[in-house]
Amino acid sequence: MSNLKSEMTKRERILASLRGMEVDRPPYGFWGHHFDAESSLSSHVSSVLWWQRSFDMDYIKVQGRASYPTEDWGVRFDYPFTSSFVGLDPGFQPSVPHPQKPTQLDYPVKQPEDWARIRVLDPQAGAMGERLVALYTIKNELQKLGEDVPFFIETIFTPLSLAGHVLGWGGSDYSKLDLLKYHLSEHPCDVHQALEAITQSIIGFVKECLMIGVSGFFFATTHWGTYDRMLGTVYDEVARPYELRILDVMADAEFNVLHVCKSNNMLYHLADYPVHAYNWADREPGNPDIKSFREKFPDKTILGGVSRASLNLPSPAKALSEARETWRDTEGRFWLAGPDCSVPPTAPAANIRAVVDLLRFGDYE
Repeated sequence: MSNLKSEMTKRERILASLRGMEVDRPPYGFWGHHFDAESSLSSHVSSVLWWQRSFDMDYIKVQGRASYPTEDWGVRFDYPFTSSFVGLDPGFQPSVPHPQKPTQLDYPVKQPEDWARIRVLDPQAGAMGERLVALYTIKNELQKLGEDVPFFIETIFTPLSLAGHVLGWGGSDYSKLDLLKYHLSEHPCDVHQALEAITQSIIGFVKECLMIGVSGFFFATTHWGTYDRMLGTVYDEVARPYELRILDVMADAEFNVLHVCKSNNMLYHLADYPVHAYNWADREPGNPDIKSFREKFPDKTILGGVSRASLNLPSPAKALSEARETWRDTEGRFWLAGPDCSVPPTAPAANIRAVVDLLRFGDYE
């Protein structure tokens, strides 16, 4: 624990951590899906605010339905919806039993010529416009907390990720990912035209987010930042140029995170990306562990340290052990505590609470 006598604000704590300075305690945040709350703007915002109300976090990663960037191109999911509450619900609680993931109903690219259907979107209209309203509402609600307001960051998927979504990747049919690789090889002009439109759409949305006042962005590679999917040289050709353009527009934000998903990930390959922190599943096969990453990049900030798998166990013991191990490996510097990916809906809230109590009051030794 730090010897700092005065308690820092959330903002001071995060900025100090990003600079490798001493903090009074590790900053932390957790996030996850409430699937039955994600098809309604009001219940989505209520769900996001539940995380803050429950755990008093230093930063909030805004979750929500992953399909929102692609819905105006024709991606459709069947979302479970049980809430009938109109307006923000200060008493929101996650549903029990937890709803299943939504199922995909439709997508726009069924033939190579369909890539031409992917046009630049107006970020103020449709699903993106609704998302902006949600972000604006979240910001206003957080400001009611007074001076000690948490950072809040919006989730942005890479263009290659969204290209998979419009081709029918709905979270389970891995043949769609292989189909995108085939289209990139056999119909490169068509796919790259779509990737350009997707990139411009994301850039427009990011600019609107910055005008609202988001603290930063959680930039996720999803199923593509892994050597199980492609070589690094191929990624540099089909993904990196678009991603760097988006990161350039994000540069004015204070807190940008690169989330490199899956096992055998490209974390080291993408470690030159201009972001403030890196998030990945450090305990997945083929991925760098936190100690190795810290030794290789002593001045880069790590966000994570607690696996989603450990949080989903009946007991918090393993999650607490992971948090203590990360503290030792980082010495509490250049570290923001959090999960390695979205916390499962089935994870006991008591496990998250136990980790939060450790981070706020506990003995890390």
